Amino acid sequence: MIGRPRATTHWAIRDTAIELFIQDGYAETSLARIAKECGISRTTLFSYFPAKADMIVYGEERNFERLRDVLADAPYDIPAGTVLAQAARTMRPLPSNAREELTLFWVLLEENADVAAQSARYGHRYRTVIEEFVVERLGTDPDDPMPAVFSATMSAAMYAAAQHWTSHAEGEASLEDALERAVAPLIDAYLGER
Repeated sequence: MIGRPRATTHWAIRDTAIELFIQDGYAETSLARIAKECGISRTTLFSYFPAKADMIVYGEERNFERLRDVLADAPYDIPAGTVLAQAARTMRPLPSNAREELTLFWVLLEENADVAAQSARYGHRYRTVIEEFVVERLGTDPDDPMPAVFSATMSAAMYAAAQHWTSHAEGEASLEDALERAVAPLIDAYLGER
């Protein structure tokens, strides 16, 4: 076979698309071009990803499941704050071009309604699972607004830390460190040693 080998897994297609989006721009990269670069037909591409926005957020379901599992499987003798800090650190595996991918994501989040909508849906799910964890671990009344406030604040801190890390190459050594550092004061203030 001459040229690029066939890419027929979700991850291979997604990675090829991300490379093209970074290289040529999201709007400028057609689905036909992605299919050609992957060595597959457009029909096959559509069976994997019905829309380009799906390629951008692919993996979020796995990240959500990882977060949910880390929180659900945490032993009760480990403080809730420690569990949440570890979850912030480990829920998102990073590719070697993480800064480029995240830069693309931030731009698309601002410019593309489909990407923004997909991201908002996952953001809601992340906040909900964190809130439910806090309610369960602390025995908080489900009507108490503080777990929801904490969850939303933690999510916002992680979002801001990721944006800052993306645009400051000379800063934090890793995104994991930046995320953990961003949530530590919130965890200490709200959860303490609980």
